[in-house]
Order: sequence, then structure tokens, then C-alpha cells
Amino acid sequence: MRSTLAWGLGLAWMVFAAGNLVDVAVRGSGPSAHLATAALVASCGVVYVLVLRPRVTHTEDTLRIVNPLRDVWIPWKSVTQVDVTDVLRVHVGEEVHRAWALRQKSRRPKFSVFGGNNSTNSGTTETKEAPRDVDMMADTLRDYAERRAVLDQGEPGPVRLVWSPFALVALVVPLAALLVVIVLP
Repeated sequence: MRSTLAWGLGLAWMVFAAGNLVDVAVRGSGPSAHLATAALVASCGVVYVLVLRPRVTHTEDTLRIVNPLRDVWIPWKSVTQVDVTDVLRVHVGEEVHRAWALRQKSRRPKFSVFGGNNSTNSGTTETKEAPRDVDMMADTLRDYAERRAVLDQGEPGPVRLVWSPFALVALVVPLAALLVVIVLP
């Protein structure tokens, strides 16, 4: 579960950057080619970590939240609440784990830009907002957690919080190379 638009734009950037890297390799030379290459590779690392990597997945036993630099594995029996603020949040007792991948878009305005309102023929000005994708996903995860809590017996397992070494390398190494290319002539 992730934003399809963000994932598509991230993938489009990767294709664009790959095409430019081929162009720099074929026609580029000198310091400007090194700078362009380092900037493109650094931008790909940033896009991977911030756009392509974040997601929420689940198995029969656990819910996995993949954020830019950390992964969180939460046993279903440990989930106490799932809600939405600016992002999807999963509560485990007093702990709150936020999912970068499922962000809430801003609410739709109840009144139009031209001063009219969205009232119905009955004269009421009350409007009902359509459910957002992140709200529907929170409902789905909440229902799944409740079903798994009933089915699972015994004590819940521990929540595992793990830094992603691949994400750290994908971000730090290209940015360090870009810094070296900028600083050294």
C-alpha cells in the first residue's frame, strides 16, 4: 500500500535520470560531467529513499511499515488502534508508529471558490466528504487487526524496529560523492 501517483512520478524520475546518465556518459567530459553525474545519482538516491521505498505491507502474522530509513514489524496481536492524522498511525500500547507511505491529502473545501455552497435542493448546507484512500486503508487494517487478535492466542510478539542499511547507503554515498565533486575542483 502506497501512493500510486508518488510511486509513478518517482519511477518516471528514475527513467529520466537514467537517460541523462547515458547522455553524460556518451557526450560528457570534464568537471561538469562529473558534477552532473553525481547530482543525478544523488537525486536517484533521494527519490528512492523518500518516494519509492515507503510502503505498508502485511502478512498473516505482522504488519510492516517501511519508512524512508526504518522498517517496523508489528505483530497483529500488538496493534491497539489504527488512525489517521496527517499520516496513517498504528498504535501499540503507548507507542505510535507513523507510516510515511499513506499520507492524508488536504480535506476538500465545503464551499466553492466563487462564493456558492454545495447545498442540496432541500436547503441544507451540510456536505458529506467522500472517504479518502488513507481512511479506507486505516479501516481495512483496523478490521484485519481485530480479526487477527481474535484468532491469535497467547502473548503478542515484540515490535521490531530496524534501520535499513540499504536505504542509508542509497542516501549517504551518492550525497557524499556529490559533496566531494562540489568541493574538489
